[in-house]
Amino acid sequence: MAVRKGQSFRQVAEEFGIKRSSLWRAVRKDGEGKKLASYSEMSQSRLIFTIEEEVELVQYLLTASRIGFPLDTATVKSLAYTLAIRNGNRVPDNWEKNKQAGKDWMTAFKSRHRQLSIRTPEATSIARATAFNKHNVGTFFEKLRRLYQEHTLTPERIYNVDETALTTSQRPQKVVAEAGVKQVAQLVSHKRGETVTMLGIINGIGNCLPPCLVFPRKNYKNHMLFGAPPGTQGFCNPSGWMTQEIVQCLHHIQKHIRCTVENKVLVILDNHVSHISVEAVDYCRDNGIVLLSLPPHCSHRLQPLDKTVFSPLKRQYNAAITSWMYNNPGKRQTIHDVAGILGTAYNRAFTIQNITSGFKSTGICPLDTEVFSEADFYQSYISDKPCQQSTTPIETSTQAAQNAAVDGPPDQSAADCPPDPSASRSPDPVLICSPEVIRPYPKATKCFKWQNARKIHERYALHQAANEAYEMRSA
Repeated sequence: MAVRKGQSFRQVAEEFGIKRSSLWRAVRKDGEGKKLASYSEMSQSRLIFTIEEEVELVQYLLTASRIGFPLDTATVKSLAYTLAIRNGNRVPDNWEKNKQAGKDWMTAFKSRHRQLSIRTPEATSIARATAFNKHNVGTFFEKLRRLYQEHTLTPERIYNVDETALTTSQRPQKVVAEAGVKQVAQLVSHKRGETVTMLGIINGIGNCLPPCLVFPRKNYKNHMLFGAPPGTQGFCNPSGWMTQEIVQCLHHIQKHIRCTVENKVLVILDNHVSHISVEAVDYCRDNGIVLLSLPPHCSHRLQPLDKTVFSPLKRQYNAAITSWMYNNPGKRQTIHDVAGILGTAYNRAFTIQNITSGFKSTGICPLDTEVFSEADFYQSYISDKPCQQSTTPIETSTQAAQNAAVDGPPDQSAADCPPDPSASRSPDPVLICSPEVIRPYPKATKCFKWQNARKIHERYALHQAANEAYEMRSA
């Protein structure tokens, strides 16, 4: 009770004759005493910011990370110094000298707020970040819902098809080696290696069809498939990538699933130009295959193969290549060895659990249009039109000027807008200045948005026209 009334741990420990460490643990066990144990009077006297100001800064850093613009430690320390000066807080002399917060403050700041950590970000293209938005995802799920109702689809009749690259050179993984050595070497066949394209085919109940392999050669030979998974179909293309082989792959799919016009199946695939052709559409119409293309640059979140299958496949494939190198010392791997190595890794990656998890996490099977939360669309904030009605009660002059300067397509409604990152900031009239005023969230200009949106919509319009032509021919 004495600690809750405001006395320090030292005073209470000396008064009652107990150890400070024991008193600390006792207070920490109580849920109400966590804040007191974290911010005692002694620690509060050494804080640069108040608790409310630090919470404001934490929310700003988390939101900046979610929209794809995380801050490094140097920028955070510089922002902290500017924020302290703007709010009139007292700062140490080394802050004034270096014009940024100290290293000890950064360490203590992270220890006080465990939701922050130093991470290595993953490079994400602007096209991928801006294309995955509520409008594109909602359009895709609306078409999928209509196909569910129209064809009475069941999980075993929903397929996903996609390609991935298999190289003749593995990517080294972490190994056990001598400590303190500057460089640890691992032998590989080639520095880059040749690429063989594999087409994976899975369905909603966890089954997978034999894959298709496209070799970088002019003429196909049967010995190229030695050791491949049973039933694998092989093709050849000088580039090693799939271009016009999609029709032959559709033959391969139809041969195994025996679909007809009366018993149709749904095939979901990305919107690459090689997948949508007149020959492919005609073949699908005559054999009961319904094609549904994913929105542009959204396959990383909407495609089951990309979500849960290809990553384990690459990991198992790398491990299989390492074993092959150990069993064949001094020998270089060629494209003729790819099929055999794939045969070892294929069954370990294309499991029922991985496949069904991919369909479930994307909301395709079972159909779940609410599988993605608001935070999943934060990265599209850079190009989306800001909502007309701000959810923040107090809007700063900087935010008002920024919102007034950015215009979007006139037909976009406020319902399509993602939540404004500024809404995550808890309004507090005591604060003089917030981090967002000093360093506003980046927002694309109208010119940038229209140029990129036009390219995306033109490309998507071509595939939408192909789908409409397919529906008209089927009717």
